[in-house]
Amino acid sequence: MDAQEEQDLLEHLQEYGMADAAEAILGSAMESVILYAEEPEDYARPGTTRLGGWPDLHGDMEWPMEDGQYFSFLAQINLADLAPFAPPLPATGMLYFYLGRNDRTHGVEHRVIYSSADVAELQPLMWPEDAEMRSANDDFTEGGHRAVFKRFLSLPDSREPVLAGLGADEFDYMDMRHDWRERCEASHHGMFAWPDFMHKNTRHQAATLTRRGTADDWILLLALVYDPDVGFDFWDSGTLNILIHRDDLAAGNFSATFAAIETTS
Repeated sequence: MDAQEEQDLLEHLQEYGMADAAEAILGSAMESVILYAEEPEDYARPGTTRLGGWPDLHGDMEWPMEDGQYFSFLAQINLADLAPFAPPLPATGMLYFYLGRNDRTHGVEHRVIYSSADVAELQPLMWPEDAEMRSANDDFTEGGHRAVFKRFLSLPDSREPVLAGLGADEFDYMDMRHDWRERCEASHHGMFAWPDFMHKNTRHQAATLTRRGTADDWILLLALVYDPDVGFDFWDSGTLNILIHRDDLAAGNFSATFAAIETTS
C-alpha cells in the first residue's frame, strides 16, 4: 500500500470518527485500478486500452460467436499499460472482454480472451453488416473510447464478512465509503477492487454457482458501470462484474470466469 494512499485514507476515517476502526479497515483495503474513458477512439494506433468500439485482433483471431451470433465487444486491456500498477497479470499482451446474452443477472454469458500477439500486428475487426448479435441491445461499437488507469484503494461493502465486528455504524460506514470513492474520483470502471453489490454478494454467487472454493477465492477482474459516453447500460444502469478464481488467475487461465450484473431490478 502506498504511504500517501494510507495517510489519505487515515485522514478520511478520522473525519468520519472511525479512527478506532482504522486498523481493521486498512487491513481490508484492496489495491485496485480505475479505468477512465478518456477520449473517443480514432483507431490510429493499434492495441490501445479501449472501452467499447471495435476490438484490435491478430489475423489468426476471430470474433467470439455462438450459434452463428456475435458476442458484443466490451473492452480490451493492453497489459503493458497496466503493468506499472503491478497487477497479477502477464506484463504484456492483450486481454479482451465480450458479452453474450444477459437475460439473467448471474452466470451472464461472456468471454475473456488473452492474446500474446505482437500489438503492432493488430488490426480493428468489424463484424459483417448482416451480423446477428447474441444480445441486440448491447451494441457498443459506436462509442469506443480510449481508457487510462489510476490507482485506487478499494474498501469492502459494509456487508462483507471481513468487516464483521467492526464496531462502526453500518450507515456511517456506507457514507464514509461512498465519500471516499467520490474523493478519489473512483465512480468508474475498475479492476481488482471489492465488488459492489445490491442484493447478493457477487463473490459468494461465483463460489456457489461454480462450486469452486469460497467467496475469498474469487477476484474482481473487471467491473463496467453505466457509461453513456461508451454506451454501457446493463439492465437499468447496472454494473457488470467479471470475476476470476485466484487459481485460474495465477495460471493465466481466463476460460472459467464468472459474470453477474448488479442492478436495482
